[in-house]
Amino acid sequence: MYPIADPVLRLAILAYLVKRIDDGAFQPLIEAGFSPDELDDLRGRPTRDLARMVDMGLSLDVVLRPPDYRDIAGSLDRQEREVALMDYFLIHDAQPELVAILFRVSAKAMRERLTVLCGGATTRRRGRPARSRATEADLGCIRRGWPAVAQAHASTVERLYAMHQLVKHLRIDDLCHALEAEFETFHRVPADRERPTP
Repeated sequence: MYPIADPVLRLAILAYLVKRIDDGAFQPLIEAGFSPDELDDLRGRPTRDLARMVDMGLSLDVVLRPPDYRDIAGSLDRQEREVALMDYFLIHDAQPELVAILFRVSAKAMRERLTVLCGGATTRRRGRPARSRATEADLGCIRRGWPAVAQAHASTVERLYAMHQLVKHLRIDDLCHALEAEFETFHRVPADRERPTP
């Protein structure tokens, strides 16, 4: 528990509790040890009484549970990471159908996001260089790097992102085609026996 020292905030919390009692949402206060008579008394107090009670030292504490914080903060970070990765895939020309599948979003939501990223442009290729193709050197890098990258990351999204960091001059679409040509699929981790000889 963390004590609330700010008198303005304590008064606001008391006023909020009174409103919740008015709304019939008083069960948590009953469970905390308040009697119905005490809640009725609190509900009937004017604001000036609440302010004086705060001035007289009525304590109010906030409960912030570390496990709850960790869960919520972790969930928020994962959501933000997912949005950042989806943006990265769209900016680096992953196929829209693939992005929709990998990130479990509707085609409509993906198009809307793409419009935001492109500043209203109707195509991602506007003002961009011609489509890049994987060279033999790129294929060698992919051939050598993919098995270790795939083993190191749990999801297809993270694997493709990590692999693209090694061949950032390629479009993600080109990377996917190269992976399919070398490993048949990029959706599973290649076993040792499946690794081609460099």
